Formats: sequence, C-alpha cells, structure tokens
Amino acid sequence: MKNLIQLCILYSMTVFCFGALNANIVWEVRQGGNNNNGGGFKTGASGTDRTLATTAYVTLSTLSTVNATTNIIDVHASDHTPDSTDVGNVLQITGGTATAGFYEITASGSGQWTLDRSAGTSTQTVVGSMGGALAWPFVHADSVVAGNITYVKADAQYDMTTTTVNSAGGPLNTSVSGAVNNEIFWIGYNTDRSKFNTDTKPVISANAQANFTMVALDTQMVVFHNIELNGQGNANVKGFHVSNSYNGVQWCRVQNATDNAFHMAGDYMNCVFNEAVGSGTDPAFNISSRSEFYGCIARDGTTSGFLLGAGLNVIRCASYNNSGANSNGFEASSVGFRIINCMAYNNGNHGFSASGNAEYNSFIMNCLSEKNGDEGYYSDADAKKVIFINNGAYDNSTSNYTESRYGFASGNFTASTGTFFTDPTANPPDFSLNNTAGNGAAARAAGYDFGYEGGATSSAIDSGISQHADPASSGGEHSYGFAG
Repeated sequence: MKNLIQLCILYSMTVFCFGALNANIVWEVRQGGNNNNGGGFKTGASGTDRTLATTAYVTLSTLSTVNATTNIIDVHASDHTPDSTDVGNVLQITGGTATAGFYEITASGSGQWTLDRSAGTSTQTVVGSMGGALAWPFVHADSVVAGNITYVKADAQYDMTTTTVNSAGGPLNTSVSGAVNNEIFWIGYNTDRSKFNTDTKPVISANAQANFTMVALDTQMVVFHNIELNGQGNANVKGFHVSNSYNGVQWCRVQNATDNAFHMAGDYMNCVFNEAVGSGTDPAFNISSRSEFYGCIARDGTTSGFLLGAGLNVIRCASYNNSGANSNGFEASSVGFRIINCMAYNNGNHGFSASGNAEYNSFIMNCLSEKNGDEGYYSDADAKKVIFINNGAYDNSTSNYTESRYGFASGNFTASTGTFFTDPTANPPDFSLNNTAGNGAAARAAGYDFGYEGGATSSAIDSGISQHADPASSGGEHSYGFAG
C-alpha cells in the first residue's frame, strides 16, 4: 500500500516502512559499470564520492547483517572496515534476506554503517555494494527523487536489450515528479560533469528493439540534457514522449526515429537546441501547445520537420533536407502559433504551411524559405488571418507565397535573386547569410524587431536563423548568432 510519505512492505507478516532517498543524491552511469553497484553519492556529504569508478568500492557478503536497530548494518570485518569516508555514498542491497534497494550511508565507523532508513529486521543478511557507477542510464529510475541528478558518461554506445521500462537495458518512464527549484536531471557528459555542459553526447541506441518509446516523461519537472537517442530505423520507435507539463529537453539529439523524434504533448515545456535527424513516418517535432521551442533542427528525414499545436512560440528553428513528397518544413493547423526567425530549406513540400484553425491569432515573422518542393509559404485560400511580417523566399518550386492569402504583407517581403546562404549544400551546410547583393545581403537587417511605444531606439535584425557579424568597432557592438 502507498501514501504520499512512505512506502510500506509486508515481509514475514511484519510491516516495515521506509522513506525516500535524499534530494541531493547524484548518480553516475558509465560503460563498464555494474547495475548492482551503489551508483550514488549525496552532494555535500562529509565522505568521499566513490561513484566515479566502474567497480564497487565495497562488496558485502552474507557475513554482514542488519543490526537490532534496523537502520544499522553490522559490516563484517572480512567485507570492509567502515570509516568516515563512506558517509554519503549509496549502498545497494541486492541479495541476502535484507530488503533490496538503494540506501544512503549517513554515518560510518566502529564496524557499522548507519543508513537513512530501515533495511529489514535484525540478523537478516546483507549482500550488496557501495560505490562504483551503474551500467545503464535508467535502471535506478524508480528510486530517483526530486532533486536527484543522473550523469551519463559518453563512453561506448548504450544498447537497449529490452522494452521493459526502468530495467537494465530498458527504456525510461518517469515515475516521480520534480518540483520548482528541485528538478530531476538526466545529463550526458564526457569530461565536463556539470548541469549545463555542451560536451560530447552519450548515445542510447534502440539496438534491435521495436514498437516502443525510448524516453517517456510522464511526470513533471524532469530535465533531459545533452543526450542522444538512436532509434536505428526500427519499426514504431519514438524518441522522446513528453506527456506532462513543465518538463525540459535541451541539447539532445534523436536519430532515425520512425515515430516522432520529439513528441512534446505537455504544456509549458522548455525545448531548446535539440536536433532530429533522419526521422521517418511521423513529423520529427510533434508539438502540442503552449511551450517554447528555440534553436531546434529537423533535418534529413522523410517527413515534416515541425507539426505545431496551439499557442506555441517557435524561434530560430530550422527544417531542411526533409525529402518526403509531403514533407513540410513547418506545418500548423491549430490556433495561435508564432514562428519567428526560422528557416525552411529543401523540403519536399511547402516550406511553411498553415491550414484549418491555424490562421487565427498566428504569425510568421522574419523567416526564410528556400528551394522547397511546393510553395515557400502556403496558407489555405480562405485564411487571410495569418500575420505575415518581413519574411523572405527564393527558388521554391510552385511559388514563394501568395500575398492574398495572408493578413498582412505590406511590401516587406524579400524576394531573393539567388540563395540567401553561404553554402547550403555543404556537409554540414552553412546557413549563415552571404553578403551578395540581392541575395543574402537583402536579408541582412531586413527583419522586423520590436521597439517600444514612443521610444527613440531603433533596431534591425537579420531574417532567418543566423545573425551576421558586423565589422569590429571601438564601440564594442556585437551580433549574436544561432548556435545549432
């Protein structure tokens, strides 16, 4: 039976209750680690963090037992001599007759470990390990609490072996929520073990698994950072599925997902600098409502890059080289989207497409659409409600756009005479604006920017995702570009 404070279990007709781990536990996952290791250490504890190795620091045998005071372990001398450096490390009990699980060591010495809660009954045997990294990123997910951080080291690829969630080799389905100022993090890194690094991403591969979701964020306040998922092109594999609110996915990449790479179905999400590569069957970014998307890329797939729901802000995102006949760069059919400084290049269908209710309270501003298979900017014939401000287009197969189908296009449309970009066909492409007259130069400082009512300050920004750099001057003015 469960309540909000404790989880109680029935063992030999006696009920034992235990609480959760500390919010400051930090977990470590490495290739070569072991899922029976302790895997965690409490930040700020007086002991020494033993998780940064692949092997356990201490292994207990059945000679170690639960004390009469049941949150104390009597550590047998042949197993280990407890000392103060053990404090803060996590013990994982995996065998014997004691209660399996992860426990924090809160005190150590005189042949004993004091744990954060009861480990069973007196004289029960304890088989387990303290220290050493875990081997799989999600094996401990059911023990994670608000505030915990899991670091996943970018060693060799992590290959899935099952579709059973929160198990060794299986996908993730979050079972606990974070809280404001106390989020739950999964963070990839190589050498920079910090919350917001932009280090080499660890890769988690679907391997031979099919018909499942790799990461499901079904609770709130969970943040994924700097991790790559690879669906391997297997049938019906979804990368991220975010079904609850206030979650974050940032600096992540999903390759070869056959379902959505990023299915963002919650509200108030933070989705920044993510990349979908090689998506097929379903749109790479399937975005429901009321969230922020900044600096995201959908490329080299066979489906639409972005499918937009209601009330979205999509800023400085790019959709390119999506080759399917019906692949739009950005498409919307729900009310109230805002697309700002985005780019659609070489997609199989329209660059930007609005239909149905999408026309209401929506606008496309400072965007560029080039070399797409149909219209650069498409809207239903009866729309005339999408606000259309300071956009540009070149070399779209059918037409760049039809002015009569938009609510506002007062002569601020940039029709280039050549490519806007420095080298869009390179690998990787360079979508910075060239400085050729009538081409990229025409999009420089052509974007609409917001001033303030009655103010004297003027501002001019480039159209598209990338901002050009002005020559150096003594005034110290800077132009900040797209980091994709």
